[in-house]
Amino acid sequence: MASPQKFLTILSILALGFVAAASLAGPLPDPDALETDSPQRALALYLAAWRAEDWPALASLCQLSWRARQEAPEVFLRERLAERRLLAAEITGATQGCGGIFPSFHCATVRVTLSYQTPDGRVRTSLIHARLFREDAPGQLGERGSWGVNPLSALP
Repeated sequence: MASPQKFLTILSILALGFVAAASLAGPLPDPDALETDSPQRALALYLAAWRAEDWPALASLCQLSWRARQEAPEVFLRERLAERRLLAAEITGATQGCGGIFPSFHCATVRVTLSYQTPDGRVRTSLIHARLFREDAPGQLGERGSWGVNPLSALP
């Protein structure tokens, strides 16, 4: 059996490791500081759910038509993002429209710089161009619908 001193030493090292990992976390966009019905706010909520590893909330913020095509959207998101611990994100710009493919009021591209930690402890930075779609129902673009993130466009 390990001595109490050895046990306390190991516990202290583990605690320092958790504190160090937590100290890497930086700011995320504040959803409350963004326009209520905007693609930027929808993406900020998505990023907050990712950092919290709240897979049901993350799935609920995804594009309706994408969710309808997925058998288990929460599982898909967890498998792709759980090993990428989101540390910080900054929205660096946004444009209405998605390259002329969809009407501009139904689609937006939001540029975000992400910092995340990989399982081996390395910190990576990535620029993504997240596509968000406004849908009334799955596959039905509409001005009264909610903004949803296309998660494939938001993968680092």
